[in-house]
Amino acid sequence: MATTTPTDLQAVQTRLNKVQRDLDDLKSDPDYQQFVARIRDHDASVFSNPFWQRYEKIEAQLVSEKQGLLSLMKTGMLVEEEEKFANFHFYYWNTKSNATKPYKKITLMLVHGKIYLKSLLEDEEASEIFLKNGHKQVKLQYDSNGLSVKTWRPDETYHLIVKKPLSVDIQITFSEKNEAKLNVLIVKNDFNLEFHDSEWTMSADYAPVDIPIGLCEALKAMGEFNSLRKEMSRRSVVSVFIHFVLSSIPQGKAKLCVDEEPLFQIVRECMRDDGTKHVQYSGPLDFVIGHSRVAEIMPSDAAVIVVETKKSDAFDKSLPQALAQAATVMHYRRSKKKGENGSGGPVYFVRTDAERWIFSRIIMINGSATAQHSREYRVDLRKLTESKVASANEIFNWIRFLIQSGRDSSPRASLQSLDQTIEYDDGLTKDIFNDMEIN
Repeated sequence: MATTTPTDLQAVQTRLNKVQRDLDDLKSDPDYQQFVARIRDHDASVFSNPFWQRYEKIEAQLVSEKQGLLSLMKTGMLVEEEEKFANFHFYYWNTKSNATKPYKKITLMLVHGKIYLKSLLEDEEASEIFLKNGHKQVKLQYDSNGLSVKTWRPDETYHLIVKKPLSVDIQITFSEKNEAKLNVLIVKNDFNLEFHDSEWTMSADYAPVDIPIGLCEALKAMGEFNSLRKEMSRRSVVSVFIHFVLSSIPQGKAKLCVDEEPLFQIVRECMRDDGTKHVQYSGPLDFVIGHSRVAEIMPSDAAVIVVETKKSDAFDKSLPQALAQAATVMHYRRSKKKGENGSGGPVYFVRTDAERWIFSRIIMINGSATAQHSREYRVDLRKLTESKVASANEIFNWIRFLIQSGRDSSPRASLQSLDQTIEYDDGLTKDIFNDMEIN
């Protein structure tokens, strides 16, 4: 017998959601209440009315779809002893007025306490859906099967805020090669950045440590036996540095971890020469370090450090991309009162081709998001003799300093979920739901 797949279940759930919407639309029609009143008065002529016949047909279809979904669950890998449902009140978020407005109520079947969130997002044509929980709003995520990560209690009522995607006038990917579309001046303008002219150095409070012997041996082997021509081989060098640094830092209850190529995306309202435009920045980041959470796609704070690797010949052109990525990460910082100088704490990032390294941060200075950069550090992996280990030791300690600084500057923020989305605006972090009211 064929095994029921999550795709089969999702298809039925999608149809069920559509039928439920059709039924809800009929119930919102003024004629529906009139027909209900006539039925209560024992007016049998209602049952021959086309409107009521349509209502009964859709209601029967809804029951059939629910039974079909239940049958699939019982014959497949997912088994429910009985049908369970939860109630959801939907609110539309108006991006212009920054307020919400209720627009419908639906009932969804639960699959082991979860809903098919992926199909719900598609049905609602939504970019994001948030659960309103008291004064907090939590972004909902789905797993590889399209099911919500969050579980729901049967027969409970939940309030969801639906965010529709903004219209986008300009799309910019982090890997954009066209300098007319992505350059330092454009990023500075779009993210309201300032630049600090003086060289950024390590804090005097940081105590350097000796580079681990194991890291030296690994770097020597890679320099001796790898051509280091390809980006992937250089990425391996960066990965080795990061993992040895993480193993050298004392870990708390929530351990730091590294995630590779998580996708980030924001849409910002930016002033361009031809007027105000909605500009979308998007793309994967090579390495992100933060505290991990079960069932989440990326480390939960995802803002301790961003490492952008580049091929050697592109290193000198990497600043616009790295700035755009770091400013986008700043967008995700949690709270305007957490972290060093407020506004979610600094964002640390590195540009490197595995042998040339520049360490940077974006930090709030006098209310402005300001980018600072170290001098360039170099290590020749092909000639990493004992007398030249000092250069690798400097890089090791710089990475260690950045990770520790990012962790320590906002210890509470780093343990909060990235999904508590914030809006990064004019160098100040603003909770997008601060001014919302549920009517």
